[in-house]
Amino acid sequence: MEVEPKLPDPMIDPQKVADAILDAASHHRRDVKVGFNAHVHTLMSKIAPGFAERMSARQIDEQRSDEPPRRPEGTLDQPGNAGRARGRRHGKNGTKHAAH
Repeated sequence: MEVEPKLPDPMIDPQKVADAILDAASHHRRDVKVGFNAHVHTLMSKIAPGFAERMSARQIDEQRSDEPPRRPEGTLDQPGNAGRARGRRHGKNGTKHAAH
């Protein structure tokens, strides 16, 4: 990326997402929706696809900062230095994500 990403606060508890992934993998399910917004986005994509596409594009712009990338090479081939599984930010759903 040419700029540092500005990551949004989690809207769904990461543990719920992890549980849904494990459940989907264990029961061979391909499409699983987690949280209310997933259902809203699916419905909007069906009844107003153009509007849903514009709203998604808008989210992409909101996730870009003005800061240059801290690690332009990325962390695909080597781990980051944070050493934790979760961040320290509070999500919109009120959950606090403790550092591990």
